[in-house]
Amino acid sequence: MYSASQTVFFLLFFTLLFLLLIFGETTPGIPLLGGLVLLLLLFHRQLKITNTFQTLVPVALMGLLTLLSFLSLITTISFPFTLYSSINLSASFLLFLFVIYRDRVWMPNAMLLLGSVVLSIIFAVMTVFYTFSPQLQTFLPSSTLLTSYFGHNQAVTLFLLILPLVWSLAERERKKVARLGVVIILLALLLSFSRVGILLGAVEVLVLWRTTMDKKLRRVGGLFFGVILSVGVIFLALSFSSRFLDGACTVPQFKDQLCKSIHTELRPAYWSQAVRAWQQRPLTGWGAGTFALLSPRFQEQSGEYSGYAHNEYLQMFTELGVLGGMIFLGFTGWLLLMAVRALHSPQERVQFGIGLGTVMVLFQALFDFNFHMVGLWLVFLLLTGVWITEQKIDLSAKAAPFLARWSKVVRLSFFTLGSIVVLWAGLYVISVGVWRLGDKQRAVQLFPFAFWRVEDLLVDPHPIDEKSRQYYLWLYDAHYRVWVTAASATHTSAADKAKFLEKANKLDPLSQERQLYYLQAVYESKDWSQFEPALEKWRAKLIAGKLQDVEYDQHRKVAAWATEAGDSLFESDKDKAVRFYQLGYEINPNRFYISEVPIMHRLNELSRPQLLNLLETVEFGTVARYDELIYQAEALQLQRALIDGDISATERLVTVLLKQGHDWGIYELVKTQWQSHKTRLSSSAEETKNILLSYQKAIDTWETGSEEKRDFDRQTVDEVKAKIETLSSTLHSTN
Repeated sequence: MYSASQTVFFLLFFTLLFLLLIFGETTPGIPLLGGLVLLLLLFHRQLKITNTFQTLVPVALMGLLTLLSFLSLITTISFPFTLYSSINLSASFLLFLFVIYRDRVWMPNAMLLLGSVVLSIIFAVMTVFYTFSPQLQTFLPSSTLLTSYFGHNQAVTLFLLILPLVWSLAERERKKVARLGVVIILLALLLSFSRVGILLGAVEVLVLWRTTMDKKLRRVGGLFFGVILSVGVIFLALSFSSRFLDGACTVPQFKDQLCKSIHTELRPAYWSQAVRAWQQRPLTGWGAGTFALLSPRFQEQSGEYSGYAHNEYLQMFTELGVLGGMIFLGFTGWLLLMAVRALHSPQERVQFGIGLGTVMVLFQALFDFNFHMVGLWLVFLLLTGVWITEQKIDLSAKAAPFLARWSKVVRLSFFTLGSIVVLWAGLYVISVGVWRLGDKQRAVQLFPFAFWRVEDLLVDPHPIDEKSRQYYLWLYDAHYRVWVTAASATHTSAADKAKFLEKANKLDPLSQERQLYYLQAVYESKDWSQFEPALEKWRAKLIAGKLQDVEYDQHRKVAAWATEAGDSLFESDKDKAVRFYQLGYEINPNRFYISEVPIMHRLNELSRPQLLNLLETVEFGTVARYDELIYQAEALQLQRALIDGDISATERLVTVLLKQGHDWGIYELVKTQWQSHKTRLSSSAEETKNILLSYQKAIDTWETGSEEKRDFDRQTVDEVKAKIETLSSTLHSTN
């Protein structure tokens, strides 16, 4: 018979663990995790820290990883995310310590293994049920293992880990109910729709089938090996098929699960993001739990965002730097070595089974983020902790003094970390109560690490004081969503909105919609010094084809803002006004074709460079309605350029007029201007030279670019050449 303390602990422990499997990634997961740690603290008297090296390596490595996670708070880009990750890692470490150092007479390994098996079978039944009744997912939060978007991919970790144990239980009990457990786990594994998981499951079944002596299990294993292998091969074949690129799917109900083409697989993009992020901070990393903030920064194409790197080893290096990555590799490598040793002894079915499951899960971690799901990570540490205590290693005699000190370190760590986790969960629970009472500001002050609450507070109709707002924006400086939320508040000024959206765009540079909102905010703030570079960036992205998600009407709206900015600056700063007109035209030329643009009626007020900058930008087909106005302004400036001897401007003006189709207009203008000008050239020889060369440039440009394909008026040409030669001779003799 089991004692009352055993029964209470067993029931509470596995109930909390089961709930964490489901709700670990949601807000209820915070008090659930705190409850689990509190339970461990209440039963701390059952800790029997023995003097043995048997547990030293894994405990030391897990402890160092936890410590490094807290140390990363110094260099992290997100204090809230890193603290949250450190709390989860602390709770996991405490469970690991408790399982390893518990009194095994009070809580035998068999009880913990039985609880894990029962928990996993119940969870497997639920995943099968939810797969065929997806409407039930509406009653759960959106981030649970039962409401996964692509099947229960992450849950496959649990099934790979537990299958060998359920198998060994069926071997030992030799009952139908035990074999039914094997069938349920295998069915749930198939319905996880995890491509890698299904193939690993096939390998696992093959190994178990080859090593079992139970004939009935061999039949079950052989049947399911064939089924799993066939499904896995078909699944992979479908993944490489291009027919799913257009969204077609043979079984629409399971479109997201079955019809996942390998051609659209984004894991390589996530891995690339992790590597490039690590290269920027190889020593310290970016802080535990921050990959979700790094992914938008390092996206190369829109739509490549992920909260996880889909490779646990890469993510550890990215978040905790080279030291954290090496510690994690050391911990998993040690487990792998122990697993390989266990696989050489198939007769030890429990150790063999946990070792086999460990190998599968560690391999799957190359392609997924199973260890970042707190419930799965806890179960993994629970089973590996039990497995470690099954090992027959005892070198205590060689280092008894050291191990005595080690015992004190373990106890101190247990109580310190436990107190931190319970305090964290307690503050959250209190803040929930305060929030529900309506005092949102006090709730966030108590627990400022729930970013969703901070977002709610920032957009609350009753604005918080500026000091508090600046504090929360500082705390969540690396969170683009918080900046976007602050910008969307009705009480945020246009200038602040522009500043907040600019910050968000730096953190998530590929959001096309937000770029539009930023442009609008800067335009409304009338900060033209910011508006011009914002338009330049929009134009550059448009030319590079990086605004494919932006509709035509939105480009037209941006062009309208640009021309309206030009209108407002026309009197005070014509140079900047012209630049805005240019940008507006380049972003959407039809703005000039369809709508009335005031500057086209005021071209005569522009200087020669301003007019040329504007007219060299436009295609004259889109401004045909202003043809006469444009010609008048150009003709006036061409006359002035000839009089002033502005050679470059003369060439540019003639070129623009030719593009506009005014060949004969230029011909007559230059000819007439020469006849009235030739007798009153400048008294300065240098100025006269420039004037003559300007006429020469106008004639040459006309003859080269005119559609008439004929020579200019010979009399004018000869007179200009003669005067140039005479002037040249005079200058030569003078010199």
